[in-house]
Amino acid sequence: MRFPFKAHRFRASGGLRSAVCGLRSAVCGLRSAVCGLRSAVCGLRSAVCGLRSAVCGLRSAVCGLRSAVCGLRSAVCGLRSAVCGLRSAVCGLRSAVCGLRSAVCGLRSAVCGLRSAVCGLRSAVCGLRSAVCGLRSAVCGLRSAESTLSSAEKYNP
Repeated sequence: MRFPFKAHRFRASGGLRSAVCGLRSAVCGLRSAVCGLRSAVCGLRSAVCGLRSAVCGLRSAVCGLRSAVCGLRSAVCGLRSAVCGLRSAVCGLRSAVCGLRSAVCGLRSAVCGLRSAVCGLRSAVCGLRSAVCGLRSAVCGLRSAESTLSSAEKYNP
């Protein structure tokens, strides 16, 4: 009770510190939101690449099936040609299997990319919420500092 002005000054500085911390928290939240949006963009790019890979795999499978059909037609042409044609058919079927596997991998990559994009968007939303909370904390800190200073002026004009 001997030094009320110093006590009010201390309380005001505490409110200002709280405001500064709130602003820092808001900045961190905004940075987190930016990182989340970047992660979402990367996830979408990964999804697009995965879909492209799936399309290429399907095209490879179609080419392999065409090669298999051509090999079977060649097998019909003769006994000597049949051996080569059957070999070509086997190679074509193997190529088709590899193409289908590539398509499956591409689709999985696309799904993972979309999941990554969803996680990035969620992270961005959390970052924005954190920024809002930080700004609210800063406003509360400034109000606390203002009320402390105004009460100090009342008791110590």
